[in-house]
Amino acid sequence: MEEKLEKGTVISCTVTEVTSYGAWTRTEGLSSRGLITLTETSSVRIRDLSDHYVVGQVLDAMVLRHDPKAKRLILGIRQLVPDPWDGFETRFPVGTTRHGTVVSVPDYGIFVAFEDGVEGLVYIDELRHLHGFTDHPSDVFSVDDPLQVRILAIDQVNRRIALTLA
Repeated sequence: MEEKLEKGTVISCTVTEVTSYGAWTRTEGLSSRGLITLTETSSVRIRDLSDHYVVGQVLDAMVLRHDPKAKRLILGIRQLVPDPWDGFETRFPVGTTRHGTVVSVPDYGIFVAFEDGVEGLVYIDELRHLHGFTDHPSDVFSVDDPLQVRILAIDQVNRRIALTLA
């Protein structure tokens, strides 16, 4: 039986499979198979792991949990990089204008991502007020559209940003 790895240990591993819920890994010298779940890959939203990870890719990950008996290793990557939400309110206070890109157009508005991966939402009520339309936001906006937006409110705890068009 292999020795238990302590939580917080950083190991090098190789991606063996990428799924919708995470990336499976192997680490040389361990019989435990590792899983980096979708939520442990990044502090910002990742929609498709295959855009970020490929089979054969070698990466560093932090041990979050290790059960040698079950041969299970839960790993994290987001713990190894700075969180873009840290200090966001200081760098971009309410009222700040930023350039972003539309990443999603649900019924209730448009999600806009900034270069650091942080996303905010322009609510449909803001769009109706500014543009006077009552139809679906996709009638005006598409994924990958560049936009200038102004920050209306920041909820650091719940990681939500309310935006309006600049």
